[in-house]
Amino acid sequence: MANEPTFTTQSASTPAQSPFDSAPTPNLALGIVAGIVGAAVGAAAWAAITMVTGYHLGLVAIAIGFIVGFAVRKLGNGSSLPFGIVGAVLAAAGCASGYVLTAVAVTATQEALPFMSLLSQLTVSDVRNVLVSGFQPMDGLFYAIAIYEGFKVAMVKPAATHAPG
Repeated sequence: MANEPTFTTQSASTPAQSPFDSAPTPNLALGIVAGIVGAAVGAAAWAAITMVTGYHLGLVAIAIGFIVGFAVRKLGNGSSLPFGIVGAVLAAAGCASGYVLTAVAVTATQEALPFMSLLSQLTVSDVRNVLVSGFQPMDGLFYAIAIYEGFKVAMVKPAATHAPG
C-alpha cells in the first residue's frame, strides 16, 4: 500500500539525541548578575541575623560565599576560571557589604535614626572607616573561607549523569 506509515530505527552506533543532552551555554554576564543578587541578599541577611541575635556570626560569611558561588555557577552555566574569579570577588563584596549594613543598622538603632536615611548618607570614606576600624583577625579567616567558597563553588562541574543501561 502506498499510504502505509514508515518507521525508522536508530542504529546502535548513533544514540537518539535528546534536548536534555546538550549542555547549556555559559553566560558570564548572567552569572555576574546572579552573583550580585546573591551577595546583596546574603549581606542583608547577615545584617538582619546580627540585629536579631546580637552576634556578628562569621559562619554567615561562609554561607554568603557559598550562595554567591552557587548563583554564579547555576545561572551563569559555567565552571571555568572566570566564573571562579567572579564568585570570589562577589563573595568578598557580599561579606564587606554585610559588615557595613550591620554597622549602619547598629548605629541607626543606637542613635534612633532611620536606617535608609543613614545608609543614603554613607560616603566611600565612611565605608572604608567602618571596614578598617572594626576588622578583627578572626574576620579575616572567615572572609578568606567565604572567598574560597565563592571561588570553588562557582567552578564545580556538575556530576555527569548517565542513562541506565
